[in-house]
Order: sequence, then structure tokens, then C-alpha cells
Amino acid sequence: MQIYTKIENTWYWGVSIDIIRTDGIGIICVKLDNDYPITAFISDLTVHLHYRDNGIGRELMDKALEVAKEKGMKFAELNADKNNDWLVAWYKSLGFEITCIGKDEFTMTKIL
Repeated sequence: MQIYTKIENTWYWGVSIDIIRTDGIGIICVKLDNDYPITAFISDLTVHLHYRDNGIGRELMDKALEVAKEKGMKFAELNADKNNDWLVAWYKSLGFEITCIGKDEFTMTKIL
């Protein structure tokens, strides 16, 4: 079981929680916006290049969604580049659905 560090900071619209693997090879951010009290915004998922395709991204996303639920969120939302078919498919495999189509990106939402 990987151990995580959670760093909680105040940001412009609310609270930002960085979830970092203690081995330093991955990070994800959960943003809680005061104007949207039931929706967590997921961003900045990063996995070190040498450790990709090992399930670490999924592990980090699972942890981020767990933290969002613990904070009382009902939905998770993120943005995905419309031209990145692989990433959109990956988010769909995690249960996210396209809920808005922008010029360059999709907004994708998951019920928690």
C-alpha cells in the first residue's frame, strides 16, 4: 500500500488538496470551490515518465476521488483535451462522462 502526503492549501476560490505519493513519482490535485460546494475539480495528474503504464495514474485518481468523497463532494469534474483520444477514453474507463463540449476540451463529470 502506497503512503500519501496530503497538502491542503487555501486557494483563490476555496481549498486545494495536493495528494503526493511519498516515493515522489506521482501527484494529483483536488480543488474544492466555495461556489460549487458539491463538486470537486480534479487537476494536475502527473506520473513520472519512467513509471507510466503501471496503474499509478489510476491509483492517484482513486485516492483523489476518495478524498473528494471524504470532503462531502457528490461529483468530480475535470477537463480533457478534445484531441487526446487516449486520455478521454481513460477517463471514461474511470466512470467519467462528457458533460460539456468546449472549443478545445471536454468537461467530464463523475458521480461519487
